Amino acid sequence: MRGWRRRGPLLDAGQGGAGAAFYCNPTLQNPTTITLPLERRRALLEVARRHGVAVIEDEAYGALPVDGPPPLAVLAPDLVFCIGGLAKALGAGPRVAYLVVPEARRVWQLSAYLRATTVMASPLTLALATRWIVDGTADAILDAIRAESAERQSFARSVPPYASRRSKPETFHFWLQLPPDWSRSNFAATLRGANLGIVVSDAFAVNNPPPEAVRLCLGGCDAVETRHALEIIAQTLSQPPAFAAAFL
Repeated sequence: MRGWRRRGPLLDAGQGGAGAAFYCNPTLQNPTTITLPLERRRALLEVARRHGVAVIEDEAYGALPVDGPPPLAVLAPDLVFCIGGLAKALGAGPRVAYLVVPEARRVWQLSAYLRATTVMASPLTLALATRWIVDGTADAILDAIRAESAERQSFARSVPPYASRRSKPETFHFWLQLPPDWSRSNFAATLRGANLGIVVSDAFAVNNPPPEAVRLCLGGCDAVETRHALEIIAQTLSQPPAFAAAFL
């Protein structure tokens, strides 16, 4: 999870002094796939409330779990700005997000900022997304995405060795902690030789040394290609780095 501090009226927590906000991606966090349990969510909100810090909840993946914990905005509607986008739940095409704010006066502030920076959301895209939500199309797409994700995660688990991976059935990727003899840069460079791209932990780090870990995406190509890529990755991990390049 990541946090930041920023001065300005948008993030004024109403306690006087500098504005502050805490940004988090609490459900199927990218890249680790961690979902904060209910107890942890309540503890986080208690700390934020005590220090007068607004919370920005990024629910990009929030619709994917069937039985996930309640959003932070449900637990603390007076404190949380909740952003729910459709790009992950319905597909990359409908680039639409919905924003829930703690109080009515924030709507006018945010509307002014949005007009200044983006003018407005695309009316056609917004109308299409709304129609899908109302007529049930969105639910059908979401069910199909969940089923496809679960299937890909299932065969990812069947291809060893991924003992040190972290994932959830609903996610489109998994987080892989590399064996001691592999560095993330060496691993990524080796796979590039097989025309496979992965994202190393540096892309997600904001402080501290990044771990020797990578994110592997299970989408972007068909199931047969994905399985083949996972088999190559598994074979690569089963060998010392010096031998892996020869195999590829």
